[in-house]
Amino acid sequence: AIALGALPPRRLARAALRVLALALAALAVHGAPEQERIAAGDLGRPHYEPDEAREGNVTTGLLYVDDDAAFELAFDPFVPASHGVQAVRLRGDDHDRLVYDLLGHPPIHRYAATVAGVTVTSWTPPNAGSDTWRFEAEADWPPVASPGARVEAGDGGSPCASDGKVLTLTPPEGGEATALVELPTPRGPTLPERRAWSISPRALQRGGVGKATLELVDAPGEPPLARWTWDDAAKTPWCSDLPVQVVDLGGARARTWLVLHAQGGPVSIDKTTLRPR
Repeated sequence: AIALGALPPRRLARAALRVLALALAALAVHGAPEQERIAAGDLGRPHYEPDEAREGNVTTGLLYVDDDAAFELAFDPFVPASHGVQAVRLRGDDHDRLVYDLLGHPPIHRYAATVAGVTVTSWTPPNAGSDTWRFEAEADWPPVASPGARVEAGDGGSPCASDGKVLTLTPPEGGEATALVELPTPRGPTLPERRAWSISPRALQRGGVGKATLELVDAPGEPPLARWTWDDAAKTPWCSDLPVQVVDLGGARARTWLVLHAQGGPVSIDKTTLRPR
């Protein structure tokens, strides 16, 4: 810039163009790898495109999307399924059919964006109509956790983990930690009648030193309706279905809470299964 400013006006314009051309060429050469990395790391298109949904004949009802970016683009809090397209984040467990049942079974589609393109298909949540319900702990990530704790939703490291993922609670070194996970009560558009349910959580034991307590409560701070304990110790990663306990759920409460407590090291919970008695 100093050199250009020192040139006579007659030579300035030509020199400035040459410098600009060199700068653009350098940017293209040195910036290309980074641009290619960014392009390869994503879809190369928006995760949600309204025109694609309209071309798929989606005008009302529920539209399930596969990732957070798509949900943020598609969700409008002022548009219910009865008057437009209501976006729903796909969870991959019975949270999906719970929403479907709560809203009285409106039209339902699934939107999936990939590098190859977009697909919009009519869809029904798996296990619709079954009386067995499966709620993945990682589907409620991030849960409310005590200060200093780390909560991760990730690879279970064992083929026994449902959907290959678990929710892991890690306390501060040598300390304790608590995490709060919502457990819905299966229901339709109206509040469910109070009835007995068989409840069976599944824990993943990794072979560590953690000790775990899991309590089912009507609300945080209330006495437990059910309680399970286990140690993380195992020779190899192993999924352990905890003993079935029968609990009355429903009535005025549309959900309960799982309180996971870890002491001494990380503990992991996979899923919770509910069956009516």
